[in-house]
Formats: sequence, C-alpha cells, structure tokens
Amino acid sequence: ERLVDRLKTRDRADLNMEICARIPVYTITTAIGLEGDDALRFRHAHVNSVENAGVPPEERYRNFLLVENILQGLIDERRTRPTSDLVSSLLDATVRLPGEEPRPMTDREIMYMAKIVMIAGGGTSWRQMGITLLALLSNPDQLAQVKADPSLLDDAVDESLRWNPTAPFFYRNATCDTELYGHKIAKGDIVEVGIGPANRDPSRWDNPDAFDINRPKLS
Repeated sequence: ERLVDRLKTRDRADLNMEICARIPVYTITTAIGLEGDDALRFRHAHVNSVENAGVPPEERYRNFLLVENILQGLIDERRTRPTSDLVSSLLDATVRLPGEEPRPMTDREIMYMAKIVMIAGGGTSWRQMGITLLALLSNPDQLAQVKADPSLLDDAVDESLRWNPTAPFFYRNATCDTELYGHKIAKGDIVEVGIGPANRDPSRWDNPDAFDINRPKLS
C-alpha cells in the first residue's frame, strides 16, 4: 500500500522497478529486520558484492563491507533490543550438530543466513510479478476481468507461472535406478526437469503460447 500510495499523484511509473522489484525486497528485508531505504541499499550492495556481479573488484569489496556493516549493526542492536524479526529469532536459536555440544549461532552464521534469504527470496518473486503484470497489461480484457473480480488474481498468477516461469528448468539427483518413457536413469544421475517446455506442451494445453487466466484447471 505504501508503494502504491507513492504513485497515486503521478501519470507515469516504472512498475517493474517501483512495484515488482520493491515488494519482495521490502517483504524479505522487513522479515530480516531492515526497513525503507536501508532495505534497498542492503539488497543492491549484496547483489553487487558477489563474484559474478559484473562489477570491478574494488566496488565488490566496498559493497561487501557495506553488507557486513549493515548486518553486524543489526545483530548488535537486536542482541540488546530483540523484536519479532529473523535476526532476533536466529540470536535466540540453538545449533545442534552431530558430535557437538548445543550452542548459539555465531554472528557469521547469522549473516550467512540473512544473505541467503535475501537472494533466494527476492529475484524470483520480482521477476514473476513483472511477468504477471506484463501479461495482464498486454491482455486488457483479462486485466479488466481481474479488476472487476480480484479473486481472479490467483488464476492470473497460476497462469503466469505456466506461461513464463522464472525458473523454467530444475536439476534433480536420481535417488534410485528408474526408467522414464524408455530412457534409463541410473541412481546418481542428474536429471534436468523442463518445467517451461512442459508448460507449453500442446498435447496437454490448448493454445499453449497464449496467456489465458480462464484456462481450465488441472483435474
């Protein structure tokens, strides 16, 4: 609601960056314990601190230090003033590893957990929101349906996941010898599962390349 309120008095907006990108970032960073501009600053620095970020090493290192300082400051604050966020919960957690005595999580472990949650939850949600929004704006009749009946939004999201999923391929490790459509798969083989191609299979879906929120559901 805060994000939408910022756009109400304007006649143009970059919906991908100002809505789709910010909602998951705000949601996840709020769960971690960050708010407002600190949330966006943290994610931007984190994304640009990894080796494949495409930025110079000096800039990666500056971003790395910024992320570390933000998280360490948050950990120090929550240690004295805990709330209901993720960092507070991790500070109160107990690590139980085989052959070791139970212990609290270290600051470094809490940092790693916060970084993983930030990256794992932000990008895919951002992209799928953008895909759904683009699909609806490109099909104004279906957009009008959703506006008239907001309960159809679930159908719109489901259809966007079929029509253009952000992660069209998954890799899985076969846990036993098996056979699929005459192809032998040995235990330990890596199987590439094509969710995207399956979702466009004309033997399963009528007019599979079309975005259609009124598509019949799976039985």
